[in-house]
Amino acid sequence: MSEVKSRKKSGPKGALADLGKRSEGGKNLEARDRRGAGWVDPRTGVSLLSLGTCLGLAWFVFQQSEKFAKVENQYQLLKIETKEFQGLQSKINLISEKCQKSEAIMEQLKSFQIIAHLRRLQEEIYEVPRMAGP
Repeated sequence: MSEVKSRKKSGPKGALADLGKRSEGGKNLEARDRRGAGWVDPRTGVSLLSLGTCLGLAWFVFQQSEKFAKVENQYQLLKIETKEFQGLQSKINLISEKCQKSEAIMEQLKSFQIIAHLRRLQEEIYEVPRMAGP
């Protein structure tokens, strides 16, 4: 029985001693938290990491929007130049068709031998006064 009593007596004292140790450990943790409160806290670290990521992404989006604006301007310029080029191309096609028609007309005139007929007519006109003469 004396053993049971001694165990009972030592039991609460041991529990109190454990509580004291735990509370001292808690105090040590609290002291550690107070020393580096801003940097050790995981929420602060995650928040700073998130802020840095957001800033990085914002910078990236800004850079991409600038590049996109440049590309869009170049596209608009190319679109205008393409319209001008197509206008010139249609004019060239019209001129080419006119040239082909002119060549065809010239070939028809050569086939009619108008120049040869004009020379003969001219020769006949010169011969008429000689025949009528003396």
